[in-house]
Amino acid sequence: MYDPGDKYKNVNIPDDLKLATEALGLAYRILDLHRKCFEKYIAAEQKMYTLGSIINPTLYNDMLDSARFKRNIKCIRATLVFLDELKEVAEEVESRSNV
Repeated sequence: MYDPGDKYKNVNIPDDLKLATEALGLAYRILDLHRKCFEKYIAAEQKMYTLGSIINPTLYNDMLDSARFKRNIKCIRATLVFLDELKEVAEEVESRSNV
């Protein structure tokens, strides 16, 4: 299938844009190493909402009120979305650098 972007593959890209794109690829590769850990953290959060009030009500209430916990969950969810979105970009950068 034809991709209109293919016409611009040989366009001279400024060095700072190349570096920025490669930085995204690098960030993807580093963060992807920890994807399973991030997914476990989200699974633990979901389990906490399901069983937390029964198993340990004090911990459950503390987590619900914790700004740090909410921030960590928000960051981890954003990281997982970031990883999903960057997968194609990282593959493109890697294929370009192997040429």
